[in-house]
Amino acid sequence: MTNDTFQIWWQAYPRKIAKLTAKAAYAKALKLTDADTLLAAVAVYVQHKPETQDYCHPATWLNGGRWEDEYASDVAAPRASTRGILYDCPHATPCASSWACGTRQLAERVA
Repeated sequence: MTNDTFQIWWQAYPRKIAKLTAKAAYAKALKLTDADTLLAAVAVYVQHKPETQDYCHPATWLNGGRWEDEYASDVAAPRASTRGILYDCPHATPCASSWACGTRQLAERVA
């Protein structure tokens, strides 16, 4: 394992907790798969994680072999709720809130 591949994976993983434990789990996971697979699987995990659940600790995700998780292919973009009002986010990667979505749309118009 190179420290570089772990750092790239760590930056992509959405929950930054217990880095040393995650690093050990990453080294162990590399015996079962490659760095590219782990990195790609993080993106899929982020895209499919239900809003009502927290992200796994990084070591838990790695030790559980979660890069092999299978998701329904017909999953629609999650609907976010703000003050009980549901809205549909038009972005490929859904925004966390209506405020974030509006800010993102404004930035896209300005750019």
